[in-house]
Amino acid sequence: MTLSTATSYPYQSVTATATVAPSAATGTVTFTRSGTTLCLGKAVVAGTVTCSFAPQVVGSGAVTATYTPTSALAFSASNSTDNPTLTVAKYPVTVKAAYDDNGSSSCAQRVVTVTVTRGSVSGGTPSSLPALTGTVSVDGAAGITLPAGGTVTACTALTTSAPVVTYSGDARDVAARVTAAKAVTQGGSGANHTRTGSGGGTLVGSAPAHTRTGSGPDSSTLADTGTRHVAALLLTALGLLVAGAGCLTAGRRRTRSL
Repeated sequence: MTLSTATSYPYQSVTATATVAPSAATGTVTFTRSGTTLCLGKAVVAGTVTCSFAPQVVGSGAVTATYTPTSALAFSASNSTDNPTLTVAKYPVTVKAAYDDNGSSSCAQRVVTVTVTRGSVSGGTPSSLPALTGTVSVDGAAGITLPAGGTVTACTALTTSAPVVTYSGDARDVAARVTAAKAVTQGGSGANHTRTGSGGGTLVGSAPAHTRTGSGPDSSTLADTGTRHVAALLLTALGLLVAGAGCLTAGRRRTRSL
């Protein structure tokens, strides 16, 4: 007997093929794995019979075949002797965790956000595979049941070290343990900005903030979009025009006196 694969994952399809000799033998074959029936009474056709199944229980077990002849007078019942082992492994998972010590509207202390996703495996993930279950624990606290979306938010006490997140795993998925990374907030408006560069750098924000570019105070240029700055520039320009007109009038008067 042969298997289409020696290693599988829950709910993936596996095919077992048994050969009955002589090829003229008729009857049925029942396939089992570790005492669980996989296919019952599959008809033998030209000395061959196949069984396709999707194991749900994790673990290793031999796949066996039992032949039952159509006529006990023509052929004898028998069991397979070369029984291959099928190993059904748990799916890998990816756990991403981040924490923020600034709190939130529902948590005045540390907020830890955890997302658990199922990893990819050879043979793909069957559509019939149930969603991840299990619990998520932060720093050894009581586990929080993983919801359908796979994301958990926990409120924990502030500590000097990064929180440790543990996913319990379930009947089909492995357990995992990771250290959360500190969340980084970028961008903003008003008083909240992100500054990059050297010297003057680049300051990004919205009014009344400015945009400053340059590599140092001496080479920096300042572009100000505030309303009061625009008004001041207009008044300065108007003053220059008035002064220029005065100079032109004085020049004309001196020419006439000559």
